Amino acid sequence: MDWNAEEKFGIRPPRDRVYVIGDTPRDILCARPHGAVAVAVATGDYTIAELRAEKPEFLFADLGEVEKVLQISR
Repeated sequence: MDWNAEEKFGIRPPRDRVYVIGDTPRDILCARPHGAVAVAVATGDYTIAELRAEKPEFLFADLGEVEKVLQISR
């Protein structure tokens, strides 16, 4: 998929309102150059400690704690 929100929808969201959610260090690193918020979830092959080493803004063992997850966007 090759598009951006500004071209497709005519909006440019503030960078700090864009969240990259993933379960690998690469997902965390993907957020950095764009100023997006990195949200790591340790549901894949990487441990919490391995993901924490990349310093995501938020880190969860899984998305089961719905209320805590929803709090990050407020």
